[in-house]
Amino acid sequence: MADYDAWMKAVARVLSIDLPPAQAGAGSETARETPPDNSPIKVQTKPDGTMVIEPDSVPSAFQHGNTSAGKQPYGNMFGISEEHAMDVTGKVSPPVTGGAANAENVLSYDASGVVQDYPYMEDAVIKRPNAYAAGPDSPPTFVGAELLVHEAKILTALGEFDQAPGSENILKLKGAGLTEFGEPFAIREKLKGGSLDDRLPADKGMDEEPLNDFAGGLLAGVAFLQKRNIFHQDLNIDTIQFREEDSTEPVITSFDYATAHEGVAADCEDGQHFEMEIGGTPNNQPPERFVDGAELSSKVDSWAGGLVLVAAAAGKNAQQELIDDLQEFRSGSSNDQSLLDEKLEARLDGTPDNIKGAIKGLLKLSPEERLSAEEALGVVSARPE
Repeated sequence: MADYDAWMKAVARVLSIDLPPAQAGAGSETARETPPDNSPIKVQTKPDGTMVIEPDSVPSAFQHGNTSAGKQPYGNMFGISEEHAMDVTGKVSPPVTGGAANAENVLSYDASGVVQDYPYMEDAVIKRPNAYAAGPDSPPTFVGAELLVHEAKILTALGEFDQAPGSENILKLKGAGLTEFGEPFAIREKLKGGSLDDRLPADKGMDEEPLNDFAGGLLAGVAFLQKRNIFHQDLNIDTIQFREEDSTEPVITSFDYATAHEGVAADCEDGQHFEMEIGGTPNNQPPERFVDGAELSSKVDSWAGGLVLVAAAAGKNAQQELIDDLQEFRSGSSNDQSLLDEKLEARLDGTPDNIKGAIKGLLKLSPEERLSAEEALGVVSARPE
């Protein structure tokens, strides 16, 4: 605890923030960071205190491999795991083909799948792959099925850490399996509060109190992921959503492109080379993503979280202007941190000091100097009473 206090004081000095006085009599009880004792999930703890979730220990609704001897539609190479899969026979419509924009009961869609209401469970939606059919008599091709299965496995694993700080800021999975039409599906909680993009006006950020609540929740969620060696890769104002319309507690969604060097999110055998070299929107990525051979870390999400906080604090226009300004840093033509800090000051005029300090710490060009989400959360929490 003394080491943590010393570190907090050092961060406060660097960011010119006054820390509140220590609170006496605080409880000493800590939340459980690991799965419960009866969980099948196995976790390896690294020397730095982070965890690696062993992929083979995560219960899955799917089995890899073409289990129908070549008879499955192209694009679906998954069979069902009877032990862990949900049965939705008779409860879903046929695959959505011919364009989701005009399909019935579609709440949202993107490159990775289609989301529809699932009325057979309370507050639930079902996500299915996009489907394409070459003709009326052709079997459907399920596009993005691999991404959906990847996300379902990650969310299954993370659901076992439901007592850990930040878990409430992660999307909850309710079940997964194959429909009667042979397509993978995932049933998730229904988020009724829309996205951060929906909430923010173009030219204005949040008021101070909801901004502090939002920043605390966002950073807690990112810290939860970083502690478990998962790189989300696509944090932005669309993938951050809310459970209720009046909630300021953010929920991190869209784990299709999540990856890692090791563990449940690793997308290749050795974990060192990513099939998706840049996940999500390239302009939201930190400079090291564009350097050949650079060793990547979960600090890619620190950077993206900083950009999300710029939008929350100053509005979408300010965020987009800053993203445009960052092109010279992404391209490698500049590595001048003082110049970047000047640009941040210009975009964050009027932003509370604790939020500004966290953003400046998250948007460091060097990943070694960049704050982790947990460190930035300490800065956000150090606001004057």
